[in-house]
Amino acid sequence: MTVAEEKIPFIEKAVEWVEKKGYSNIKAAVEGYEDPKSFTQSSTNDSIAPDITAVSMGRKCYFEIALKSSDKRQVINKWKLLSYLSSAKQGRLFIFAPHGHKAFAKRLIEANQIPAEILPL
Repeated sequence: MTVAEEKIPFIEKAVEWVEKKGYSNIKAAVEGYEDPKSFTQSSTNDSIAPDITAVSMGRKCYFEIALKSSDKRQVINKWKLLSYLSSAKQGRLFIFAPHGHKAFAKRLIEANQIPAEILPL
């Protein structure tokens, strides 16, 4: 199972939370929703796409599912980019942490000074 496939049930649960909180223009990497816009990192040609994007009070927010990963550098780069994009649009970056993954997410955010809010999932 790939990481993307592993994230699907968590993304579906996170989308429910986003909808309940009244966000609009929800885009998610799951069936039934338009895929969020992806970004290409020019130095590596890697494609980076958020798990979920949505708008609240005219501000674009990004939502990520935090799963433990051996490739921490890739996760950090993705979260830093999404944090930058969200702040540029006066939005926020939210990291959904499933049970057992919260400490991993918290360590990465604190060690790399990524402005993001961790939400339990």
